[in-house]
Amino acid sequence: MLKLTAEDIRIPKIAREAILRHEKVIVSSHEYPILAILNIDDIGTDNNYDQVGKSFGAILNELKNIPLPDEGYFKELANINVSQEFSPTNPWG
Repeated sequence: MLKLTAEDIRIPKIAREAILRHEKVIVSSHEYPILAILNIDDIGTDNNYDQVGKSFGAILNELKNIPLPDEGYFKELANINVSQEFSPTNPWG
């Protein structure tokens, strides 16, 4: 886990005040949330925050291990496709 000192970053006064009130502060880039700043007291000592969620490699490994669909699945998809009244043109074709 990367740890920064207060000298490494500049947190605006309004954000510091919100953190002191135990409010979550969300930092956005291009309207997409990229960072959450929390009061350290709200994290607790029983949680492991070194890694939140799963790594991309772990997700890929899980996807490799899911079962493939059986033949009945593809037959059902073909039946659904034939029974559709309208199919839009292929935007990639």
